[in-house]
Amino acid sequence: MIKIDVNLKYLTDNYNIGSQQLKAYRGKSIKEIMELEAKNGNTKAASFLLNLLSNPKELVNIFRLMNPENRYEIIKNMNFTDKMKLISMLEPEEMLMGLKFFQKDKLIDLLKDTKKEKLFAVAMQKYDLKDFLNTIPEKEQNKFFENKNVEPAHILKGVKNLEKDQLARMVENVTGESQQEKSKEELMTMLSEMKVDTLKNSVKSLEKEEKAFVMENMIKEDPKLLGELDKEAFMAPLELLEKDELLEAMDILEPDDMLPMMSELPEDLMAVTATQLAPEKLAEMLTNEFSSILEQITMNI
Repeated sequence: MIKIDVNLKYLTDNYNIGSQQLKAYRGKSIKEIMELEAKNGNTKAASFLLNLLSNPKELVNIFRLMNPENRYEIIKNMNFTDKMKLISMLEPEEMLMGLKFFQKDKLIDLLKDTKKEKLFAVAMQKYDLKDFLNTIPEKEQNKFFENKNVEPAHILKGVKNLEKDQLARMVENVTGESQQEKSKEELMTMLSEMKVDTLKNSVKSLEKEEKAFVMENMIKEDPKLLGELDKEAFMAPLELLEKDELLEAMDILEPDDMLPMMSELPEDLMAVTATQLAPEKLAEMLTNEFSSILEQITMNI
C-alpha cells in the first residue's frame, strides 16, 4: 500500500475549501471530502480525481513531490522493471551517484562488460598514454606483440627510437651473439630481416618499461593498434585506482554504459537512485506510464 500525505494547503488554496471547513471534515479521507464538496456544488472539487490522474503538475503539488521522501515512498513500491525505467530517465551524473553504492571490487567487475574503447576512455581520465602502457602487466604487453595483427612494420616503427644499446640487446637476445660493435642503422637492418617470430621474440625480450615505450610509439603511429590489447590490459590500470578516483574517471561513460550496472543494485538502492528524478518527470511518468501505481496512491488519500 502506498500512502502519501496530501498537501492540504494546496487543497484549501485551489479547491475552494477553507481551512475551517476542512477541519469540519476531520476523520474523513480526501476522496470523501471531495465527494461531499462536489455534492454541495463545489465544481472544482468535482474535478479533483480527474486532475490527479491526468495532470502531472497537479500531482507535483498535491503529493508534494518536491520532497524526495515522498518520491521515494512511491518509487520503493514499484517493481524492478518500473524502477529501471525511471533510472533510465536520469542524467549521467545522477546515474553516477547510484554507482557510488557499489564497492570498488564490484565496480571493477561491472566494468569488465564494458567495451574496450570505453575502458580506455575511462583510464585516460587518470593516466596519460605513457603511464597507461607502463601500468599494463608484462604478460599483456607480450600478448600484444604476439598478436597476428601486430605486424613487423609496426614493430620496426616502434623500436626505431630506442637507443643503440637497446637495439643491440634485442638482437643479442635472439642470436646469442654480441652486437656492440654494430651501428644503429646496421641493427635496424638486422631486425628488419628477421623472421616474424624472431623479431617478436626480440622485442618481448626488452624490459617492461622499454616495451611500453615501443608500444607507445607504435600506437601513436597507428592508434588502431590499441584495439589489439586484450580487455585485461585495459582493466589493470583501473584496478590500481582508489574507488573515488575510479568513479571520477567513470564520469565519461554514457547512460547506456551505466544503465546495465544500475540493474545490479539492490532494489532499495535502485529506489534511492531513482528518487533523484526531477519531480516533474516522475509526475509525467506516473500519469502516462504508471497509471496502476497512481491508482494505488489515490486509493489511499
